[in-house]
Amino acid sequence: VSPQPGGSSFGPRFKNLSKSELTVARQKWQLHSLAGVEATSSEQNRRAAEELFAALKARRPAAEAAAEPEPAPAKPVSR
Repeated sequence: VSPQPGGSSFGPRFKNLSKSELTVARQKWQLHSLAGVEATSSEQNRRAAEELFAALKARRPAAEAAAEPEPAPAKPVSR
């Protein structure tokens, strides 16, 4: 199988470009890679989620107290 001129790194939108068009496109598009990204375990993900929810729960009472308006005096309703 011969490689496509656009290469697979830049995705299918570049596969039918000529070499000159590909050069121009590669100058405009930044290629991102996950090669240096460290994989996380499900345990690390679980701990991160627990920390996030704990932080959100800690912020909730303060936010609710500040957002809670004082009750307005009752007004009579005419029918």
